[in-house]
Amino acid sequence: MSAPILQLSGFFPRAFTPLNLWIWQKLEDSCLEADAALHSWKARLFGNARGVVLEIGAGTGINRKYLGYPVTYLGLEPEPNSYLQLNAIADTAFCAVAESIPLPAESVDCIVCSMTLCSVKDLSLTLNEVYRVLRPDGRFLLIEHVGAPKATWLRSFQRLFRPACQCLDRGCRPDRDTAEALRSCRLVMEDFTEFQLKLRGPLIRDWITACLIKPEAS
Repeated sequence: MSAPILQLSGFFPRAFTPLNLWIWQKLEDSCLEADAALHSWKARLFGNARGVVLEIGAGTGINRKYLGYPVTYLGLEPEPNSYLQLNAIADTAFCAVAESIPLPAESVDCIVCSMTLCSVKDLSLTLNEVYRVLRPDGRFLLIEHVGAPKATWLRSFQRLFRPACQCLDRGCRPDRDTAEALRSCRLVMEDFTEFQLKLRGPLIRDWITACLIKPEAS
């Protein structure tokens, strides 16, 4: 049985032209390619998820298979085409943005995401929402590509092509300083790893994995 539709507001109708559908399929193919390349990283990190697990920017739900323990899987995805597929495999699915998670405070044990924080409109607000819905001692597990080091040629190219990436790749900002934002948020960094992997074209090279914890109330 597919999960119930809990929220469909906040999106304008889209014209399902052949070009739009072709672009959407190419993006889905790119996500599958990235999933294969990041398989070992995802298996190690997301395999630690427990309890009620929310994935933000869940896409079609391809990360569900990495949650090895029995969990209650909640998926949040703003793109309507991907949401329809997610709705078929999630215990509960939401068609909504990460800046406004339609869940009560302290209602999930773990939040996971991959290749999502690059594209949210307001990263600070998204991290505040993650903090709000996590229970005390809850984990935020993530794998993200990040901007190249400042004052490098790659960072300059990322900044130059950012408008095109935002238009063609669901709002992606290849030069975003995600690591800096994570260090500045209210969650506590437990584990942080940087690595390089050329994927999704020449603009994407630097990646991070991280585990952050919401502190228990003192």
